[in-house]
Amino acid sequence: MGKGRGGVMEKVSFLKKMPVFEGLGDKQIEIILEGMETKEFAQGKVVIREGEEGDEMYIIYEGMVEVSHSLTLPTEEANSPPAEKALSRLSAEDYAFFGEIGLLERSRRTATVTTLTPSRFMVITADNFKKIGKNYPEIGYQVITNIARVLCSRLRKANEDVLKLTTALSVIISR
Repeated sequence: MGKGRGGVMEKVSFLKKMPVFEGLGDKQIEIILEGMETKEFAQGKVVIREGEEGDEMYIIYEGMVEVSHSLTLPTEEANSPPAEKALSRLSAEDYAFFGEIGLLERSRRTATVTTLTPSRFMVITADNFKKIGKNYPEIGYQVITNIARVLCSRLRKANEDVLKLTTALSVIISR
């Protein structure tokens, strides 16, 4: 992965550009950074797997990942894994993050994320985030507000996609 980035101020500068930390100052981001750890994954490794429980949010600091979703619902009788559909590619240049729902509730992952290149992530657990929110409520409030904004945007896009698919299916069926 090479030398890469790594100084505290460089990380703070990077995190300030992330939508999830919008509205926070340097000192507030440093507090969040103290609750994070760095994880590295080689190319082709699964970072999170759809259906597995998780309570961490990942920020892509270096590298690129692919987000995929199974095309069928898992069944106990399935002899082979379900087919996967690539949904998007995310990179550090996009100031991308994933797993944010895990900060709010420990739940099953809604997608699989696989590295396309050697990648480095800044990771915060739900426990560490809750400690920060308890000790610094203004930070917790701002981050939760930002996560809600991102989730609303993603939900709007998902609703638009469902409408497009429903319309296409209706056209096909009516022929």
